[in-house]
Amino acid sequence: MDPNAQYYFGMQRIANCFQLDLDELKNIDSLDELKPGYCVLCDEHEYAHAYKDKVLIAEGDLHGVDRFIMLRLFLDKYGTGKYELPKITETRYVGESEEDSIQSNHTAMEIMLKPLNCYEDLLARFDDAKSAKGLEQNIRNHEAFNGYESQEKTLNGTHTDWERDSYRVYKPVEENVWDVFYAVERGNGRLKFMLRIYGEQYLYEYILNNHLGAVS
Repeated sequence: MDPNAQYYFGMQRIANCFQLDLDELKNIDSLDELKPGYCVLCDEHEYAHAYKDKVLIAEGDLHGVDRFIMLRLFLDKYGTGKYELPKITETRYVGESEEDSIQSNHTAMEIMLKPLNCYEDLLARFDDAKSAKGLEQNIRNHEAFNGYESQEKTLNGTHTDWERDSYRVYKPVEENVWDVFYAVERGNGRLKFMLRIYGEQYLYEYILNNHLGAVS
């Protein structure tokens, strides 16, 4: 990982927090440099393409691609079951104790590592979060997804809260490809492109993590 790359220190914070190895991510200058593992190719306009084993998995704003890759590194490492999950003390709500923070973050990571191969799995993970202490308030008031695109109603039937920083809209581009948008601050619901995701499972993992904030 190039220490001079933009957002490097933000990524380093996540890497340190979740004990991830940034050397598993390679920044490249051309497609001729593609290698097995994760590679990111970024142009002068900070538009990035992310590859896994030489296959395109995401593209878009460099910051969005970076965060997408950090989630991938987390899932690849801890999904093996060989490593103990880290103790994360970052609070999820005002007044949360350190002990409760560790537990709620641990629960979020555990849910993130459960099977997520189809839309039904995504709904099941939402149900897991609804009943988990410290997570329910983070899962209820987001945009909903029907397995294909975003919907106007949240999981609890209310209208979406697009003023939330974590608000996302998912629009299908073609088979197995989706664009991710976020609401512009004070933009009256105006959306801005952030990320294009290739692959159904990658999309579900992104959506779940956006709701849970398991790796952020």
